[in-house]
Amino acid sequence: MYTLRRIAGNGVEINQSIGTSYTLIRKEQNPKEFERAMEVNADYVKGSEATIFALISFHNGTSVSWQFLYTGQKNFIMNETGGTFAHIKPD
Repeated sequence: MYTLRRIAGNGVEINQSIGTSYTLIRKEQNPKEFERAMEVNADYVKGSEATIFALISFHNGTSVSWQFLYTGQKNFIMNETGGTFAHIKPD
């Protein structure tokens, strides 16, 4: 099981279970896929597109959920023992 840990610039920490698998889409590395994913989520990110550097998708029960990773926040994928699996930073 993985947890997405986001620490905002104001010190707010958000931890969210993202299950046993996830997909990371980086804006700089795959701009076409990133744009496609943003179109699917356009209603949720109006006005913040410029500060999003990556998206994470994962299955949340019966549907797909999306989390946006913004510049200016720290983003980590944690494993089930609490260790850091990945530190996701802007390119």
